[in-house]
Amino acid sequence: MKTHTIDMYTMTEIREKKMWENAIFIFDSSVLLDLYFFPKETRNEIYNEIFEKNKKRLWIPSHVEYEYLKNRKKIIKKPITEQYLPLEKDIEKIKNKFDSDILKQLENIINKTKKKDKHPHIEQNEIISFQEKALNFFKEIGKFEKEILEQVKHAKKDISDVEQNDDILDSIVKYFTVGQGFTFDEILNITKEGKHRFEFKIPPGYGDLHKNEKKGTQIFADLIIWKQILLYAKEKKLPIIFITNDISKDEDWCYINEKKQITSPREELIKEIYDFANIEFWMYNQSQFLYYSNKYLKSNIEEKVIENVSKILDNKDLISEISSVLFKFDPIGINSDENTDEYDPEAKAILLRVTNDISKKDLLNIIFEEFVHFFNISLAGDKNSKLYSDITTKIWELLVHNNKIQTKFIRQPKSRILNELSSLGRNIDICELCGFKADKDNNILEISHIVPIFKGGEQIASNIQILCPNCNRKIDKERLTKHSSQ
Repeated sequence: MKTHTIDMYTMTEIREKKMWENAIFIFDSSVLLDLYFFPKETRNEIYNEIFEKNKKRLWIPSHVEYEYLKNRKKIIKKPITEQYLPLEKDIEKIKNKFDSDILKQLENIINKTKKKDKHPHIEQNEIISFQEKALNFFKEIGKFEKEILEQVKHAKKDISDVEQNDDILDSIVKYFTVGQGFTFDEILNITKEGKHRFEFKIPPGYGDLHKNEKKGTQIFADLIIWKQILLYAKEKKLPIIFITNDISKDEDWCYINEKKQITSPREELIKEIYDFANIEFWMYNQSQFLYYSNKYLKSNIEEKVIENVSKILDNKDLISEISSVLFKFDPIGINSDENTDEYDPEAKAILLRVTNDISKKDLLNIIFEEFVHFFNISLAGDKNSKLYSDITTKIWELLVHNNKIQTKFIRQPKSRILNELSSLGRNIDICELCGFKADKDNNILEISHIVPIFKGGEQIASNIQILCPNCNRKIDKERLTKHSSQ
């Protein structure tokens, strides 16, 4: 048996180090466009520590250049609408909320305790003293609000300035070589092959067909890019490292782990490029690329920068998924064949308001309020319509799947439902599926509703099972998969 034939599908540290010594780094348009979401200081660090030191090894396919240039202008101001406008809103709420919730309540208490005959045991001096401290703190909140909003103002200016002085575009022109494009006839031939590949989910890019968000040759954009990579690899005869953030489409490029890191390219791609060009191929997302650049290219990207990039990318995937739901239902009627990310700002605003303890009704209110905010009450339509109900259900399932909402939990051993289960002879210390036993070191078990609450299930003993976190996540995933296929 030729066991070495499997070696090219697995990555070892020795092999990885060797690849990074002379590989060509090919960037996807998703990576280039995501640079607009990073602070200017972070971008400069990437330019100086990676691009400048490796400019002879940086290449983009012609179709990546096309996608970048096509989407560049509409992406530039997205960080303002998706990050800074909601942040401004939240900062301004702090002072208003303190004024309405604390100061007004204190004033109310002072007025109620003025008359000695009503509250003879309450000393007003203590209350007035506390009120003075609260007023001083209110002034500090004002200073904090002013300082942070000033920082936000500068950040927004930096982003707006990019439109006139685009350092990202300049860096691409300066550091990257661009490949040759295909003729329209060549692209049509690729689409014919693509129909067969996509029918059997042969990578790359079949996720674009099954998401039903693109039309025409753009359905095959990833395959066009892949074909251009193949030709370049054959010409250069050097290992290829492909960096992409477009990894959430049914593994149509690569396998990913729970942290949304690429674990390996799809085997078909590794085999295809090896047979065609006799070279090795591997993939990373943007934060992984920065990490391994420090390790193998002796770059000096701060760990905090890499962590921030990773956080941005993590939320970006979920924003994209929420945006896809909004695009599919299109409550305002604004989507187009080409612009499949019309609802990204609304998706971002919705996600920023999600807390892990919200109810499905709360989520519906948030979704509707954001549509009123972004458009207006007449365009937003009827909050109680089936359309908003369906949107809420889909987004709720995404949030649960991404662990943004805790829909079931056991934290208090004396809770009513636990007492009820115990009185019925149920063992509340053991997972009812796998038998995992909770103890003082592993004491977290979870309540799982057999019929989910958002589907009308009740908080009663007959609708509840006690599960360990692993079994509970498994059931969540099965439910999501089943619902997606319907």
